[in-house]
Amino acid sequence: MRIDKESDLWETPQGLFDELDQEFDFDIDLCSNGVNNKTHLFCSDYLQSDVGGLTGFMNPPYSNPLPFI
Repeated sequence: MRIDKESDLWETPQGLFDELDQEFDFDIDLCSNGVNNKTHLFCSDYLQSDVGGLTGFMNPPYSNPLPFI
């Protein structure tokens, strides 16, 4: 598998997200850059406000997933 910075921008396929969202009802996309978010709320919303208790979707950047683990 090739891992590079370009892979950090790969989005989760919408169909896969929709299936997962149907089961888990995500409130926030924790790894979005604000352009590729799958939910209304995304990472900066979580970091800048008190939005605890939300169900989060996470597809971390492939080049450096450790900060998300």
